[in-house]
Amino acid sequence: MSYKINYQYLLSYLGFIPYIIVIIDKYFFYLINEDIYKNFLVYYTILIIVFIGAINWNLKKQIGIFIALYGFIPSLFSTIVLILNQYNFSFYTQFLLLIIFMLIQLTCDRFIVYSKYTNIFYHLRLPLTLGISLSLIFTLM
Repeated sequence: MSYKINYQYLLSYLGFIPYIIVIIDKYFFYLINEDIYKNFLVYYTILIIVFIGAINWNLKKQIGIFIALYGFIPSLFSTIVLILNQYNFSFYTQFLLLIIFMLIQLTCDRFIVYSKYTNIFYHLRLPLTLGISLSLIFTLM
């Protein structure tokens, strides 16, 4: 019996490991300073948000202005969160904004990007986004 591994799925799910490590450390080991892991989660989540937005671009062909702008919006939002982080806004505010934007991005992606690819949406995009959102919530508790 031969299994084909979808490396995109594998790498996507492996990207969730840092969230798991932070939660385990927060509740069991207490090795990582709270400010360090909160800053790490803000930056890492921003990286994921920007990556999800950029994945809609295809540089080999001309894309419409709507998709180009749609792919740019996560970068703009991420810049705003980075600025809030640099001005030491509350982590609660930053995490709340990240969760809200990820859920908005998820909803929009469902209808714009994954309207034809519902299998990928329900097996990859939805569980990972909800997992990240829940991880951010557990980190704040």
